[in-house]
Amino acid sequence: MAVIIPTRDRAALLWETLRSVREQTYPPSEVIVVDDGSRDRTAEVAAEFGAQLLRNERGGWGPARARNAGAARAQATHLLFLDSDDLLVPDALERLSAALVGAPQAPFAFGRGLAARREAAGWRSEGVIRPADWEPATYRRRLYVTNVVPSGGALVVGERFHAVGGYDPRVVHSEDHHLWLRLSRLGMPAYVPRVVIVHRRHATNRGMPGRSLPYYRLVDELAATDPELIEALPARRGVQAVDLALEAVRARSPRALLFGARRLLEGGGRWQALRAAAWHLRDRRRRAREGRELLAREASFANWLGSHR
Repeated sequence: MAVIIPTRDRAALLWETLRSVREQTYPPSEVIVVDDGSRDRTAEVAAEFGAQLLRNERGGWGPARARNAGAARAQATHLLFLDSDDLLVPDALERLSAALVGAPQAPFAFGRGLAARREAAGWRSEGVIRPADWEPATYRRRLYVTNVVPSGGALVVGERFHAVGGYDPRVVHSEDHHLWLRLSRLGMPAYVPRVVIVHRRHATNRGMPGRSLPYYRLVDELAATDPELIEALPARRGVQAVDLALEAVRARSPRALLFGARRLLEGGGRWQALRAAAWHLRDRRRRAREGRELLAREASFANWLGSHR
């Protein structure tokens, strides 16, 4: 399998990410760092860990094109796309590979993610990324409503990835969500109910709801030709409204709050959107509690995470 890491000017964080790849109980056959025009020590860090370096000297590929370039370089049959600020849990590749062996028709396997922030006192959980439940009959609709597949926490069958055309370069934010939905047309993914990745939260994260709003429309377009998804559009708007509102409160941004209100009220199905918003708010609280309990309960996991800066 190949681990593909797109990056730009994140040498210090990349070092920790590559260290987590080196710690895997099931090591990948290839590690490809796709450097989209860095001006720091990215090349040296990649060389230190023996990773292949694919460099776009001029920069400007963006995350989707960078990942596609890494996939085109890879020789492996399975691909994992890891952000350069995230950490793979040591048994992540082992668990995801086993899940695909047990579900040979699945286009990808995914696990849970832990959103966490590194502070002076140590790591602080910001919640678990996971499906609310596992109901095959409603899975695609739930995935459309909210992205429950953590970026970097999925192992993709390379043949299926190329069959759907890889990442859509039009989608600069939510590009992983867009890919999961297209892949899920090919079959039911396999699910590992364990945390396999730590999604590092920091000030320069790309995937914040306010930044992603213009690209939500591109994900919405998938429902235009998919009857299974179109019924879930009001619920999707309700979930996004909650995420935008919470970001607006943290950032003290009236503009983001306005975006959230507009997203909630646009189109039909407003009662469905409001119910989904209320459910999502409760579920966020549950997932926040699960993250705190994980760090308190699983000492080996907490110690491993604590060893990473």
